[in-house]
Amino acid sequence: MRAVLRFSNLPNAITVARVFLAPMVAALILSGRWREALTCFIAAGVSDGLDGRIARKYGLETEFGAILDPIADKALMLLTAWTLAAMGCCRSGSRRWPPRATSPSWSERL
Repeated sequence: MRAVLRFSNLPNAITVARVFLAPMVAALILSGRWREALTCFIAAGVSDGLDGRIARKYGLETEFGAILDPIADKALMLLTAWTLAAMGCCRSGSRRWPPRATSPSWSERL
């Protein structure tokens, strides 16, 4: 019997956990807890590779996982980028990016 729209296997459970990590990363960034946010972000990235490897190795691929995995990836990336942009960490219109160093560069010394 083929599992359709069920997450009763390990790779799908990991993917569902990754969906819940996305808003957690955003909340940690907003609260200024950068180290915890980075840890959750890295955990989500590692789990992305892990769930795919487990699913392929043990034949646990499902339609549910095939649909949810890219959604989890995009949710993590979009929420992280939007949160950083909302905090002013990613300024797209900045004319001085990257910020200048405190000392002049070698080309300015000539």
